[in-house]
Amino acid sequence: MNQIGFDKKFSLLAQEAHLAKNTLLSGFDLLIKANFFQDKDGYFYSAFFHISIGMERILKLAVVTHYMLSNNYLTPTVKQLKSQFGHDIRTLYSESLKLMPIYRHPNVDTATRTDNDEALIDFFTEYGVGSRYFNLNEVCEAKMDRSPLDK
Repeated sequence: MNQIGFDKKFSLLAQEAHLAKNTLLSGFDLLIKANFFQDKDGYFYSAFFHISIGMERILKLAVVTHYMLSNNYLTPTVKQLKSQFGHDIRTLYSESLKLMPIYRHPNVDTATRTDNDEALIDFFTEYGVGSRYFNLNEVCEAKMDRSPLDK
């Protein structure tokens, strides 16, 4: 077995972490620039797009690295990840919460989630699964009564 520090997988995980971080930061930066009153709806779409992707990626990193640590550094297959999680942030989030007791420092308390936290997870789950392609889907086959921005 290769040591993980020298394995190509480690570099790929580090790159994925960097990508997840920058995607989240880009999303928050775009959210700061967004303004309903200045015809800047595109900033909201872009912000939600980036944040949902960043959340999905960071949660998948948690799931994949836990799997590797629990399975002698073997990785799950792409098929396993897609079938178990897909783009479902809620499921990934729930799976990640299960990992907190395993990896949390004993002197650090777990924060209590609020209804607002749950609403955000639900919003980004719906956005990630069904609304990322709202504009193109509506152009090709109008189905939705309202834009995801209405939420």
